[in-house]
Amino acid sequence: MKKYIKKIELLFFIMLVMLGLSSCFLAPYSENSDLIGLYNNNKSALQNVIDENGDTVGSISTDKTKNINIKKIFSYGDYTCFEVPNDYWYQGIVYSKDNKFIEKVPFERGSELINNKKFEELDDNTRLKGKANNGEDWFLVRKIEENWFYYEFHEA
Repeated sequence: MKKYIKKIELLFFIMLVMLGLSSCFLAPYSENSDLIGLYNNNKSALQNVIDENGDTVGSISTDKTKNINIKKIFSYGDYTCFEVPNDYWYQGIVYSKDNKFIEKVPFERGSELINNKKFEELDDNTRLKGKANNGEDWFLVRKIEENWFYYEFHEA
């Protein structure tokens, strides 16, 4: 009976280690709760920028969003991008007029190489260009809700 309990304990330990290791590999693409929280807490301010500026191409004043940590707003084509400061990578929230995933890294960030890559569909709401932790840039776009997405661009 004692051997049986030891085997169960060992099996349980191995399962915990495997679970921990698997989360290490999934971590680079885990949900960005800070950006989702920023969006959820400031939906009306972000929507007001969209409503007031329509299809304006170019820079948009950050006066209405300065209290919610938006660094820069830029509209081009059917997208309006709200850049959110981060010390380690570029990130932001995107409004898509046609509810389409943004195709390239906003604000002239990113290399031609990453912008010319095709997206890999990780799930219905997440697209990825490049791979994390292999020495190359990567760009992730995830849908928050209808017409709203967030992005992360990580330089190698």
